[in-house]
Amino acid sequence: MRILTILILVLSFNSFAQQNNDWITPFATVEFKENKIFYYHADDNMISQLAPMFKPEYLMIINNLNVIFKPDEFQYWKEIISNITSDIKYPVESIEDNTYFIKAFTLQTIWSINNKDALPSQQASEVILSLSENQNKTIANSAVLASDLFKLVQNYYKSKN
Repeated sequence: MRILTILILVLSFNSFAQQNNDWITPFATVEFKENKIFYYHADDNMISQLAPMFKPEYLMIINNLNVIFKPDEFQYWKEIISNITSDIKYPVESIEDNTYFIKAFTLQTIWSINNKDALPSQQASEVILSLSENQNKTIANSAVLASDLFKLVQNYYKSKN
């Protein structure tokens, strides 16, 4: 019985680790499926740094209680994500690099819902627009969703002014 319990624990940890391999930060990531953006984030203990104030209909927010989030990590990773979207060497030939850029752009956009000053740059949004015409349909569809979300958040803040 003890071996069975240990085996179950190891398998569940292995499954959880595999699910989080593609996370762009240790506590948050996005995936693009079926014309929706799936935003996974750690439980932030109601700090609301990770959970957006409003939710567009195509943004699915999934709070993952199995991921530990330390609030001081947010500023560190927020800066890294911002640096990724500021590094305008994209689009590139690599599907992985373009996917990473789109995910970073989308995360930054989601986090900016709570703080308009954190929106990705206009130059980064132009890169996303160019990726929306990519021959790889997965890249193109992800870029379209990221671009639509960016425009929605941008318009939300314009309407507030």
